[in-house]
Amino acid sequence: MTANPKTINARAAFEWSIRTVLNNWAIWVPLTLVAFLAWVVLWVLLQFYGHLIVFVLASALFAIVALQQTQHPRLRLTELEFPRAFQTLGATAVVELIGFLSFALWLGIAAPSFAALVDPYGERPPTPLYADPAAWFILGGFVAFVVLAPLCSFLPLAAADGYGLLAATKRAAANWLRLMALEALSLLTLLIGAVCIGVGLLVAVPIVVCAFAHAYCQAVGRTVEEPTEPTVPTEPTEPTEPEKPTPAPTPAPGENPYAQASNTYIDPQAWPTEPGTGRVRVGRAFSWAWAAFTGNWATCVQLTFAFLVISVVAGNPLLFIVALFLFPAVWFVVVVPFAVSAALRQTDRITFSIGEAKPLHFAQTVVVGLFAAAISWPVPSAVRWALHQTLPWDVPEGTPMGPIMLGIGLLCYLAVSPLWALMPFFATDGSGIGQAIGRGFRRGVRNYFPLLALALVCTVLNILGAAVLGLGLLVTIPLSLLAYAHAYREASRGPVPVNKHSTYRSRN
Repeated sequence: MTANPKTINARAAFEWSIRTVLNNWAIWVPLTLVAFLAWVVLWVLLQFYGHLIVFVLASALFAIVALQQTQHPRLRLTELEFPRAFQTLGATAVVELIGFLSFALWLGIAAPSFAALVDPYGERPPTPLYADPAAWFILGGFVAFVVLAPLCSFLPLAAADGYGLLAATKRAAANWLRLMALEALSLLTLLIGAVCIGVGLLVAVPIVVCAFAHAYCQAVGRTVEEPTEPTVPTEPTEPTEPEKPTPAPTPAPGENPYAQASNTYIDPQAWPTEPGTGRVRVGRAFSWAWAAFTGNWATCVQLTFAFLVISVVAGNPLLFIVALFLFPAVWFVVVVPFAVSAALRQTDRITFSIGEAKPLHFAQTVVVGLFAAAISWPVPSAVRWALHQTLPWDVPEGTPMGPIMLGIGLLCYLAVSPLWALMPFFATDGSGIGQAIGRGFRRGVRNYFPLLALALVCTVLNILGAAVLGLGLLVTIPLSLLAYAHAYREASRGPVPVNKHSTYRSRN
């Protein structure tokens, strides 16, 4: 370490953090999931004290792991060390105490005027949110905490590193404005993660923690190791004697001795393909999807049944509040990557086994899927909220407002679906996170109306499938996924599978 103050680069910290968390998701996602589940359980059992215990323990654990992550690009659970665990716990408790003291200070200053505004006649007057003094009161306390938080952000990391707490606070004060920028990026990241019913926090929280660890290392002059892809060393092989050349066979009488035999091998299980045009054709997509489903219906039905069972178990209402986190986590971490991978696998081969549906780019698909969910739900939610706010209170009894609101929200969801529907396919097919998001959005805009028609048809099919006691979903869900996989191949100008008996094969 050096004694000279260093300047923090918030952008570099976040870029490094995103790459590091994606390369080490097998450590960070389970750790964050365990912390969330512990928070839920202790909150139910101990209320506020449960939240306090989990916050201190999880913050200390994340600080220790993030600090070791800065020195080890590929970290394993068996390599974790906890040399200063108690000091880190103490520093984390100090941060929690400072947060409470700042809020209490705000409470003592603003409470008298707040009480006079909110309850002048013994009851709280009904006011809109923007004119509600309670909302401004809470916002003021939050702002006070945000202003003081940068000064305390390095304390757990410094304790885990054996660095002086006072010196770490001075370094944080010297970079106060840059830490505020880092804090703003962190709040935005956590907000995006919270939009996905909390499941996005499994990635957002580790990214924020690692970003602050990178900033701490910048401030104290510590070198940070860049994340690298793992390489598998190759074992030396024994030298082998060159094969003796075999004489060419004697040509038969009348045969051309200079003709060469063709060694081209054609996989009988591969679809005939042709280059994509960049334009999605709905009829052609469903024609191929039906041929692909009927040719490999056993694997498609088995995978769909497994996905439905997993979704139903994860969303079981008997799990109470745990289901709010478990269902989206299982959906985006298990169902989406494997379903998209299986659909793309089907575009390569007429038949394939369940074991071949394993996603090759798992982390990218999970992150892009979470991003797609984050940008898809706010629009219908905002429209439904706006409609709910404008509804009259004297709605006649028996008016089916629930189905109407649900239908409006579904239409809004379908309206924005073409913009993100292809993103998970790009990620599963090998594109990076930024490339998958950018290419998926551009191809979606270019094929907006065909993809919108595809979404409407798939929605109608799945509604009909659900109407048949849910058994029809075993057919309609694979059809929908396969149609989207075909649309992706067309939109990305990739090798498009062609049904041998399809009337859509000709492009003229």
